[in-house]
Amino acid sequence: MRIRPYLPEWDFPVISKWITDPRTHALWCADLLPYPPEPEAFHKKLHALAVEHGDMPYVAADENGQAIGFFCYAIHPETDTGFFKFVMTDSSRRGQGIGREMMQLAVHYARTVTKAKSVQLCVFSVNEAAKRCYQHAGFRQTGCTEAVFRYADEIWDRCHMELSDQKPEAAHLLQFLGRGSAFADAQNCAFFSPDAEKLVLLDCPMSAFHRLRQTELITQKKEIIVLVTHPHSDHVGGIPMLIHYAYYVLGIPVTVIAPNEAVLADLQYLIDRMDGCDPKGYHLTADYHAPWLCSAVPTVHAPQLENRCFGWHLKIAGTDVIYTGDTATAEPFLPLLHAGAYFYTEAAYYPSNVHLQIDALLPVIRKLCAAGVHVYLMHLDREAEIAAKIANTGAALAPLF
Repeated sequence: MRIRPYLPEWDFPVISKWITDPRTHALWCADLLPYPPEPEAFHKKLHALAVEHGDMPYVAADENGQAIGFFCYAIHPETDTGFFKFVMTDSSRRGQGIGREMMQLAVHYARTVTKAKSVQLCVFSVNEAAKRCYQHAGFRQTGCTEAVFRYADEIWDRCHMELSDQKPEAAHLLQFLGRGSAFADAQNCAFFSPDAEKLVLLDCPMSAFHRLRQTELITQKKEIIVLVTHPHSDHVGGIPMLIHYAYYVLGIPVTVIAPNEAVLADLQYLIDRMDGCDPKGYHLTADYHAPWLCSAVPTVHAPQLENRCFGWHLKIAGTDVIYTGDTATAEPFLPLLHAGAYFYTEAAYYPSNVHLQIDALLPVIRKLCAAGVHVYLMHLDREAEIAAKIANTGAALAPLF
């Protein structure tokens, strides 16, 4: 597939056949053009967009140069923001990933040629297929304007979507200090910053503590918060050393949040009895409230840790983020997922009764990605093999810092 300029005499006879009914036409152009599309009105509208907003028309072409997709694009130089309009693909070839590939190429063009720092588009809320396509291309919904368009007896909302080149930390998504399983060099640990003063860790193995010391992540903050999923040492082993370092070296308080009272008791024994942390250096609680913290999610992992294994449901920048921790099942987390949500799930290459084996997980991954959920895999035992298995599913490995 290639992106090239729209050629009116060659391309219009092709793309005009893609709009096959009045409702599809309205979803595409909000009836800003008459139905069925006529070349004079269509090109008059393109000219008006170019004059008023700088929009230029493009097509996605196959290996023979035949148009299989269409969009208009303009860059707003004062904000370095690009905007896509009138996006559509060949209706006879939908379901083949053409829309996602076209949008990825279009975004690449916007970033590399026009130097856009972010790109935006709008889509009607009822156009679920288009929304999923944009989400798979990396866009996320940033807002919604209600009741903006009437079609027959339907009232449609308009969704605003954006893809920014901000790093995940700046965009308030999770980044990982490690994404490996217990025997990996960099064990699983994610983080985010809900505001400029706080750093939130999801678990803290010793490998994550050493990684933190090599960065400026904690020296720039006034408080460190650790959300604990369960008391296995590859998840909590670095917490006492983090408390010592933060208290004696940095003078920063550490808050450790347990998912229930049983895990709190385990952590108290580790931090106080085993490691002797100064009580003034930490606050341990199972009752913490913050706008970004929705709830702990009970799950099943090792039989020896019955009722002491949890994931977390977070709300980061208005987005639902579901983090499984170590789990043998995805079932407790599925009801929390929806289009636009972020799902960070463990995945294991080797089969066992305490982890989610990747072959069993693949049907769930495909279904979630098709529904517009952003799926990331973590706690990996054989990273290369797992990466190969999720190729073309829409999922990705958890992003490393």
